[in-house]
Amino acid sequence: MGLWPHLLAYVSGLISAVYLPTTPVFPGLTLAGGLSFLLLRRTRFGLPLLLLFFWALGIALYHQALTPPSAPAHIRSFVDDDYHRIYGTVLTVIPRYGGGLCLDLEAETVAEGHTHRPVLGRLRLYIDQGNSPVSPGQRIAFRSRLRIPQLYGTPGEFDF
Repeated sequence: MGLWPHLLAYVSGLISAVYLPTTPVFPGLTLAGGLSFLLLRRTRFGLPLLLLFFWALGIALYHQALTPPSAPAHIRSFVDDDYHRIYGTVLTVIPRYGGGLCLDLEAETVAEGHTHRPVLGRLRLYIDQGNSPVSPGQRIAFRSRLRIPQLYGTPGEFDF
């Protein structure tokens, strides 16, 4: 048997995911279908279980890619027009062409007035000019407005 039935099952999962709610059932169904296939692959149930695996995988990956984090403690909940004081740990430092730096951070705390709220999530901070002695592992604090990264519509681009 060729690749076409598996690909068709995956694509049908991607298409049907638009009409199905986001629930933890589909990642569990993917895991159950894959494990059941491994146990019963030599029986007559092998092919239907493999097709079930690819169908549920398409649904699970669709929902994972298009559903933004919704936890109230996620850094995404602070995206607005206000300035925030953000504390985080530097993960990577990338020099930018033409000067400046690009820092990837693991956000830890957002300060609002005298209260500090712990947060989850990663940020990318662009510094336009100069060089900084910042290195991975250091903790930094900065004040900024947060915004969601823009997608440019390139086919196959990654969406956080």
